[in-house]
Amino acid sequence: MEGLELMPQDSIEQAIHKSLIKLSTEKAGDDLVVSGVFSFAEDFPAFAGHFPQEPVFPAVVQLAIVRIIAGQGLDRKLKLALVERAKFSGVVRPHEEIKVTVNLQESNEGIRAKFKIIRDNVTVASGTLVFK
Repeated sequence: MEGLELMPQDSIEQAIHKSLIKLSTEKAGDDLVVSGVFSFAEDFPAFAGHFPQEPVFPAVVQLAIVRIIAGQGLDRKLKLALVERAKFSGVVRPHEEIKVTVNLQESNEGIRAKFKIIRDNVTVASGTLVFK
């Protein structure tokens, strides 16, 4: 992942924002549900070096997407405090459209975010993160 390591975090975040097709938020009881649809071009910086002949979207950037859209839904910057659970069960390749859904709840630990990333009606990642 040498390309990702050399790239400033702000550049990755800007590239994520540029790859966003649609963002929506809705209230579900006391929770806030934020959903984003993304498609990442072959030149998306996180694909560089991961892997050169077979580009795969890095799991760490998938978690960054969850943080970014959760922050947009709450209209504030969030910092990851805890990865309570994360399961990566599929891959995301260039130009594949993914839907990221984050269910946000206030908790004693901070903002609890249950997320699911879906590609072609198949869950490729899911879990629970806690943000401060």
